[in-house]
Amino acid sequence: MFSLLMFVFACQSGPTESQATQNKQEVNSPSTATAKNNQKPVESEPAKFTEYGKSLSLTEIVSAKTFLADPSKYTDKEIRVSGKVTQICQKAGCWLVIAEGEKSMRITTKDHAFLVKKDASGVDCEVEGVVRQEKKQPEKIAHYAGETEKGKVIPENQVEGDSIFTMVASGVRFYEK
Repeated sequence: MFSLLMFVFACQSGPTESQATQNKQEVNSPSTATAKNNQKPVESEPAKFTEYGKSLSLTEIVSAKTFLADPSKYTDKEIRVSGKVTQICQKAGCWLVIAEGEKSMRITTKDHAFLVKKDASGVDCEVEGVVRQEKKQPEKIAHYAGETEKGKVIPENQVEGDSIFTMVASGVRFYEK
């Protein structure tokens, strides 16, 4: 009987539902937990992603901003680049474009061995592959234009001169929004 009374009083004296929710939010907020308890911030969950092609293995990651500022530094090298997808081949998913500001670059899948989902424009990504310098080919650019969403920029047309940089990807990782 005494145990039953203790249980009843304990339940009645607990926090209200709104207080419990408020306390839970504070505990889950890293900045609040750190300020109130002088504890380390709560680690966030690992980002969720989908990979296409080979799993990414390089540990050094170059930002799209750094990469697109001077892709010639990476010619014929295998690198891993992080950036935002702005376009994807709407016919098959065999290429994508990453951009930073006014600069962009087309990335093709190696030997068309894998395809990426076509509705991932706007997601953050990482791409691993080899950077190539090649001459502009008008028929190839026209082919890409036919697979591009209406009104989107054709990266090859942004470049002055007859030489462009591309990347041939062995693996691509799209992060969930």
